[in-house]
Amino acid sequence: MSETPRVDEDPETLRTAMVDQLVASGTITAPAVLNAFRSVSRHAFAPGASLEAAYQDAAVPYEYCAPGVCLGPLPPPSALATLLEAGEVEPGMRVLEIGSGGYAAALLAHLAGASGQVVSVRLGTPRAKTDPPGIGGATASARRFAPYDRIIVTAGTDEVPHEWVKALTPDGRLVMPLQVCARQQRIIAFTRDGDLLRSSSVIRIPSATFGAGPTRPYAIRLDEDGSVLEFDDGAPEDAAELARLLSSSVVPEPTGVSVGALEPYADLVLYLCVTHPYLAHLSLTRRLGGLPAPRSEIPVFADRHGSIAYLTARTIDDGPWLNFEFVACGLGPNGARAALLLAARITRWDTRLRGQDPEIIVSPIGFVPSGFEHEARIVRAHSTIHIAFPAAPAAGRGDLA
Repeated sequence: MSETPRVDEDPETLRTAMVDQLVASGTITAPAVLNAFRSVSRHAFAPGASLEAAYQDAAVPYEYCAPGVCLGPLPPPSALATLLEAGEVEPGMRVLEIGSGGYAAALLAHLAGASGQVVSVRLGTPRAKTDPPGIGGATASARRFAPYDRIIVTAGTDEVPHEWVKALTPDGRLVMPLQVCARQQRIIAFTRDGDLLRSSSVIRIPSATFGAGPTRPYAIRLDEDGSVLEFDDGAPEDAAELARLLSSSVVPEPTGVSVGALEPYADLVLYLCVTHPYLAHLSLTRRLGGLPAPRSEIPVFADRHGSIAYLTARTIDDGPWLNFEFVACGLGPNGARAALLLAARITRWDTRLRGQDPEIIVSPIGFVPSGFEHEARIVRAHSTIHIAFPAAPAAGRGDLA
């Protein structure tokens, strides 16, 4: 939010200011969601946090447990409002809230009304080896009180257990912040279609908005100043070659593709991530080849042969508005080829996919939806995420392999 509340303001004033900001930014548009945010106090679910912290548009990291009560961290109000708007909860609905309990559940109870029902469970430690990490007892609770018109997940996870799908009514909706891949978290509204979930909206949010981002268990030190290359999935096969990346010269490959300073390009980021199977994160302490540093929100694309490609951007003079041109950069013995392949992907996005959200389907493991045979898929422990970009060419994963 743009202003920090004053210490001497009371909760009502602070809550009003917070909600007014959410309305002014366009985050809250639905009258029912507006009424819920105006009616439910956030500070009541943030024990130990100051009033100022409770009513800022930021997460409140806390953990409070008492007999019969256990509350988790609060996501930013703007992110939670986006989630609830996508949920379209109506009076009389039965709703399962999976997440922290507390504030989100109270908002949902207000939306469902006296004729509705809200069941709230936390994501926590897995109860059994078959439970996905972080899912805990949520699957058991889903079975116990099903069916639900809506399932609203208010904590970050990269899994969609099939039990959640089966717990929905035939046309029920599941809305969640899904960690799709790498550092890419999206609020996705799914509608049930038999054993599948089909996306109806895909909204980008910062990586760790609903909980911590993915851990990176393996890092390659690139110089003495702190430049590192980090991997989510452990040590790569070509770690020794990758450690020598900075001894090579950066190879820039201009793309001719530009974006405005305030123009979103989240669809590009997701497209690059799901069509390249070998992702890392590059942190540099110095500029290479006179170019800006890699875009922090976009992973590095490796080729398994000691080379990487990353995306940066440089300012271009194009009229009264500030614009940037994407530049693909390659490092390593195959750096030129890696940069060319990345530039080709960016050009393909610009000419065929720009501004279009992908369709995302969640299926049981081993099942491929019709029409998705050649599309990108991410197999998780308890589900498969299928991602199709409109007009995208078939297959293509592993072009840098």
